[in-house]
Amino acid sequence: DVCGAIARWTDSVFSFGALPGEDASGSGQTAAPAAQSSQTDRRDVPEEYQTVQLELERRGLPLYYPKVPEGFVLAQDPLLHIDPDTDCINFGVGYTKGDNSIVFGFDQFEHSPTGIYEKDDRAVELYECGGVTHYILGNLSSMTAAWINGPVEYYIAANLSSDEIKELIQSIYEE
Repeated sequence: DVCGAIARWTDSVFSFGALPGEDASGSGQTAAPAAQSSQTDRRDVPEEYQTVQLELERRGLPLYYPKVPEGFVLAQDPLLHIDPDTDCINFGVGYTKGDNSIVFGFDQFEHSPTGIYEKDDRAVELYECGGVTHYILGNLSSMTAAWINGPVEYYIAANLSSDEIKELIQSIYEE
């Protein structure tokens, strides 16, 4: 991917940056350009995203979030951390419905993405939506989707099917 971050994976891990054991200093990763669509203009931003929305606006970054399926409830207060050294945002929120769970989060990065995701030996599925490539990977009974949009690395982790993960991704880009 010439204009975006380079995704790398083995049978057990996935990353947009250096994999464990690789030298990260020479990776030369660059952020993909931000997709044009944005949810920042929405007037009905869920309460759990309102504080992070203000932080993103302060940085000139759009707010993206999935529309959580009916019946899922907030599992805990969202986690928002601002790194005092880089001023980068780390955000995460979780939802549950019975035995099912959805975790959505993102990490703003200064130079290159740092997230590392566990995966099993199933093939990584590339899914295009909203002008962005999303990487869907399995990890035993759960699925994770990870993608880069501008200087932000996003992820969804859930014990849902690949098709249900795709529906969550699609909901991010719907107006």
